[in-house]
Amino acid sequence: MSLELVRTLEAPELDLLAESNHRIANHLAMIAGLMRSQGARIFEKQQTMTVHEVRLTLEEYAARLETVGKVHRMLSHSDEGAPIELDAYLGGVAERMLSSLSFTGEIELSCELRSGCAVPSEKATTLGLLVGEFVTNAVKYAHPAGVAGRISVAASMTRDGSISINVSDDGVGLPEGLDPLDGGGMGLRIIKGLAAKLGATISFDNHGLGLSCTVLVPRGKVELRAVS
Repeated sequence: MSLELVRTLEAPELDLLAESNHRIANHLAMIAGLMRSQGARIFEKQQTMTVHEVRLTLEEYAARLETVGKVHRMLSHSDEGAPIELDAYLGGVAERMLSSLSFTGEIELSCELRSGCAVPSEKATTLGLLVGEFVTNAVKYAHPAGVAGRISVAASMTRDGSISINVSDDGVGLPEGLDPLDGGGMGLRIIKGLAAKLGATISFDNHGLGLSCTVLVPRGKVELRAVS
């Protein structure tokens, strides 16, 4: 932003600009930390990666950066301090993540988003990153044989005012013996960390055909505004 433009802004606009820049910096720092952590784990294990695995890893982080950018673009085009409408935002995040990761276009996405609420941009970004991680894991692990698959994303507001977000697939489910709440790789650690940041709970239903992941954000943990 040019110095001339900054000089034309009123004090409230400057405050909003400073807050937005602060949030962007925080989110980019978080993603940089995730990249360093994954790099350290690969080095410690002396892990050899194929060209495809390297490409997928880079695409994952590119999609995470796009997720952060999307919410801040929405913020810049909304009214001053306006919350983000969760339905449209989460649907956009899921579509962008899938288009970035599904190289052959073999995965079908279904969205049922009826939350009917808006949340502060900081919380929207965290929820978006959560959905992005669930979609990423489904793309990577649901169908290891490479067959066509389906991912469903749903969001709703419960009767008590909590937010429920579910991402499910029709794949092979979790590996036998894996407790997702007490183990797993980088993706699951990111999911648990993001959920803790929101004060949310996570549950996994490893049913007969596929895996269903649900995040429940209790009422009061996120400031909500009804969308008419």
